[in-house]
Amino acid sequence: TQRETSNQLGRFVYTHMKSLAESRMPRDRKISKACQKALRLCRPFDLGIQYSQSSKFQAFDESLEMGASVDIQTVSDKRSVLPRAATAKLSYQALGRSINFLEAGVRATGVQTIIDSVYRQNKNRKSVFDNLKKKSQHSSQEYRDSPRSESRQRTPQDIEAEKIQSKLNIKTRSEEDPSAQIYLKIFGNEVTFQHIDSTLLKQIVRDDSLAIPDIEQQLREGSETKLTKAHLIAEASHRIPSILGLPIDIAMKSLVLTKSEIGGKMTVSPGLFHEDRPSDQKDVSAIEASLSSTHSIAMQTTGTVTIDCRVIKSGFEMDISMNSVIPIPHKITVDLKNRQH
Repeated sequence: TQRETSNQLGRFVYTHMKSLAESRMPRDRKISKACQKALRLCRPFDLGIQYSQSSKFQAFDESLEMGASVDIQTVSDKRSVLPRAATAKLSYQALGRSINFLEAGVRATGVQTIIDSVYRQNKNRKSVFDNLKKKSQHSSQEYRDSPRSESRQRTPQDIEAEKIQSKLNIKTRSEEDPSAQIYLKIFGNEVTFQHIDSTLLKQIVRDDSLAIPDIEQQLREGSETKLTKAHLIAEASHRIPSILGLPIDIAMKSLVLTKSEIGGKMTVSPGLFHEDRPSDQKDVSAIEASLSSTHSIAMQTTGTVTIDCRVIKSGFEMDISMNSVIPIPHKITVDLKNRQH
């Protein structure tokens, strides 16, 4: 990192090597010693949290040779104060093996555009950045209006710079379309992956402001969500030699399919948000919410025992299926005025 010019890349590499150098996990012993030696020649990048970085949190017991670690990595961009990507990984160390138990990550682009549009509409709220921007514009206007700026003559360097700038085809960089991807892994296998495109994000923020009335209307009408996931529980096969010289093949496969349907709605009287309530009734009087969910589980187990005679194959197959449905309806009513529920 001595000649690294990018602060984003330099900080990520430096913090990642520093985390590995301080690691106490048995899996990182070799690379930990190498990173300790390499850090002596590295240039430190002790910058703020708005830069990319890698962090590691560990808990390890030397006597039991067991422990756990949490790795958090963020990748940032100079155009946004929020990270473009973030991952968190939970690992478990036991019996000389390292297991990636859980991993979650998110990648987002254009989120800074949405945040800027929301705060841009709130003219009553002034931040320190607005004051600095206003002060800078005021100082620039005073400099342009001052007689000193009018009497200043252009130098040959200024004339040459204006000629070069007029020939350059400079275009303003367009804003990125907001999008996001979220994934979840368990034991290294991806369980879910969700892609949120710009259309869905623009529904949340419309006309550079939060669509708060639409949220309340959607809660009153209710919403439903369906989740379906298939898992392979077990798959095994075994070949047993027989006295006749013909192998006996035993195979088993088990699959499970889970399906969940969740729906609910909520009504707040007189209104969910303080701005939408009447002037004579600013407190919430009643809350009514209903939640219904139906969960179904289907499991199928198939087992085969075959004898392969090359020309003729014989055997038998066993197929077991199970299906169960669990409905869970629930309704909650809270009367804050009479203190009843």
